[in-house]
Amino acid sequence: MDIEQENRRLQRLVEQQSRTLDAILSVSPDPIFMSGTDGRIVYVGSSALELLGLPLEEVIGRRWQDFGLSAEIMAPFQAHREEVGRTGIAFKGEMPFPTPSGLRYFEYTLIPVPGEDGGFPYVVTNARDITVRKQAEDRLLKLNRALLVTRNCTRTIVDAEKESGLLQQVCDVIVSEGGYRFAWAGYAEHDDRRTVRPVAASGHADGYLDTLRMSWSEGQERGRGPGGNAVRSGRPVIVRDIRTDALVGPWREEALLRGYESLIALPLSAAGESYGVLVIYATGPDAFDPEEAGLLEELADEIAHGIRTLRGDDERERLEEQLAQARKMEAVGRLAGGIAHDFNNLLTTINGYAALMLQGLSNDGPLRPQAMAILQAGERAASLTRQLLAFSRRQLLHPQTIDLNVVIDRMIGTLQRLIGDDVDLVIRFAPEPCLVLADPVQIEQVVMNLAVNARDAMPRGGRLSLATLNLAPGEGNFPALPPELASKACGLLVISDTGIGMTAEILSHAFEPFFTTKDTVEGTGLGLSTVYGIVRQSGGIVRADSAPDRGTTFEIFFPASDATASMPARPGQENISSPPEVSGGAETILVVDDSETVRGLVCEILMQAGYTVFNAGDPEEATATCELRGNSVDLLVTDVVMPGMTGVELAARLLKSFPGMKVVYISGYTGDAIVDEGFLDPGCTFLQKPFAPDTLLEAVRKALDE
Repeated sequence: MDIEQENRRLQRLVEQQSRTLDAILSVSPDPIFMSGTDGRIVYVGSSALELLGLPLEEVIGRRWQDFGLSAEIMAPFQAHREEVGRTGIAFKGEMPFPTPSGLRYFEYTLIPVPGEDGGFPYVVTNARDITVRKQAEDRLLKLNRALLVTRNCTRTIVDAEKESGLLQQVCDVIVSEGGYRFAWAGYAEHDDRRTVRPVAASGHADGYLDTLRMSWSEGQERGRGPGGNAVRSGRPVIVRDIRTDALVGPWREEALLRGYESLIALPLSAAGESYGVLVIYATGPDAFDPEEAGLLEELADEIAHGIRTLRGDDERERLEEQLAQARKMEAVGRLAGGIAHDFNNLLTTINGYAALMLQGLSNDGPLRPQAMAILQAGERAASLTRQLLAFSRRQLLHPQTIDLNVVIDRMIGTLQRLIGDDVDLVIRFAPEPCLVLADPVQIEQVVMNLAVNARDAMPRGGRLSLATLNLAPGEGNFPALPPELASKACGLLVISDTGIGMTAEILSHAFEPFFTTKDTVEGTGLGLSTVYGIVRQSGGIVRADSAPDRGTTFEIFFPASDATASMPARPGQENISSPPEVSGGAETILVVDDSETVRGLVCEILMQAGYTVFNAGDPEEATATCELRGNSVDLLVTDVVMPGMTGVELAARLLKSFPGMKVVYISGYTGDAIVDEGFLDPGCTFLQKPFAPDTLLEAVRKALDE
């Protein structure tokens, strides 16, 4: 073969590789661009064209700034792109991006392309739409913000001594803790004009209250605004956009001058008596979503009860004991339950597809690190949801008889690595097995959380001690136990440190969710509240004793178990083997879920395992599909909570006609929660989202084989 033939062969090979690359990039769901050192785009994928809403000829050769992006968006992106082209080091970042369908958020990776001269003449931009994730994060942050405000205001209400001081402190907390633009509270006077008289305010006001001159009389124009309507109706009023809502006509100009773009007006009423109104302003339109508004409405109710108490009512004790404890934890439970379903649906899709991607990628494949990063991020998000469910005592436990000695023994290596070499680890085991009924994974979580707190309390080193002890009823020099444990044998776990300790004030709030003495970067305030939730849900109690410079001791009491421990007597004696592979099958399965992404994932997992799969987005479609298929449907996989009909009701309907059909239930809510709400009977085959592909296949195979 001569040189000319070889050159032609190589040229054809290069052209073939180029066409192959174009074909791959054209079907990528991620927008992909390539630009030169002058910023002009030289390549664009089909997904990128869809994003821009432009044909190819209107994109190639243009610069990024030619697409109408603001300088605020473009400046950091352009700087990073130039840096990558200069250094040859890839960069990953995030940016908002206006599209024809609205503002989207993208995570982008800038990848340098080396040239023949050793430089980097081109930079590839690979973008990934993370709008859904951003929205979920923003929703969670807003709910956390409202919950922090509720918690701190509740404490203010309980401690308040004067009515005027109460309302001023509430407004201060709303602005400082919640990050709202402005908040004010006013009394509803019963004079001739039915005046609303402002008595407290905080935030960016700049004389705004002087312009209000509000009333709650429907016969006056200034009585038909948000505040007047809230007082008169006794219901919250939300103005989603001050620029366009007719309710704020008399105050619109003054409000916009001060940066107010949306507001919520909350009536302060209790026991049939209206005291006034609390109005909160935010920057940005549509700032108050339903969950956040619900928490703020509860706060307004608590404020009204506080006012009633300070005016001579005997509800002071109820506010101190119930509002500071029960209602606070109820609000946390509603928060956790409210976000768990939607968030777990998202995580099911993210984690499931990431797991499927990893199964199809070789260990040294270039995309494996990215897929692994997605799965790890999803698992961290799932861990956060589990923490929310834990301190609200709504997570799904798997209790078994365990030996606390074995649990601690198994964790020694992990604990030593966690606390570091400058902290001595001292462990004293009970001489006999310390048998209790609990979820071993959750108990490990308790120990880990307390060990982390102990390590942080000993920045210069110290000693962490763990001890187990069996207690007969009434035994031991401990304060009296509550009635549910006083007459029982208990297993006791004691964890103590020699750290800086806590003051009595800090100790009184130690188990409250989101309470932390650490910087926001270092701690979320969920550690001890998670410990409290796990222990209480396991039927035990946890007590803390501490003082400054005297360290901290946690005593955790669990009801003893007289059954045989289901864990090995000591680590190392169990047979260690790889988990068994989950087999598929040839049966026919009907998948029903109103979430299209979850439904698609479940179907893909089952089809890859060899099953014949049909799917439906709602119970009516499922019924029609089942009737069409007749007795050939062997198993129903259905979401529990769906619009119009629950999964349980759907299963009951189908089982009347097809009694041999098996059922697997899935839900973003916890198993305990949906059993408590009456959706499921105990013992049903149930999977809580998010679940791994193997977990789904195992449950399906088990249900079919029973």
